[in-house]
Amino acid sequence: MTKADINHKEAVQFAKDFLSKPVLLNDLQEIGQRIERDPKQAARMDAAIEDAARNPDTNDFDMLVGLAASLLREDERLPEFLAVFIADVLEGKRKRPTKRGSDKYTNWIRNYELYRAVKEVASKYKCKHPTHPPVICLALMIE
Repeated sequence: MTKADINHKEAVQFAKDFLSKPVLLNDLQEIGQRIERDPKQAARMDAAIEDAARNPDTNDFDMLVGLAASLLREDERLPEFLAVFIADVLEGKRKRPTKRGSDKYTNWIRNYELYRAVKEVASKYKCKHPTHPPVICLALMIE
């Protein structure tokens, strides 16, 4: 597909539609399904999450709270370490960690979702170079 063949408005609308969905959640669910099929990966993921619950940073804390909320909404049983973590949060024994200075992850989700949108547009419109018009349009949307 050449640059002239691409409808820029269509490409931008495609990206907006893509970004209107829960991009990160969908990707995590897909990863979760792959992990469920591989016991070794599942064990590594379980260990990493349990390790994060022992001494979480702000991002670990938010992920653990989100994971627990998701499991509870699906009427799933919480693993013991997560149940203890959430009980401590609910009882006020554990607070969300704070840190001084700027958070290096402030825009992580936004950046990840934009990366995925660029990747999807590049794939759909067969862009082989990052200066291809749909990719440039998305880059301009970021600013």
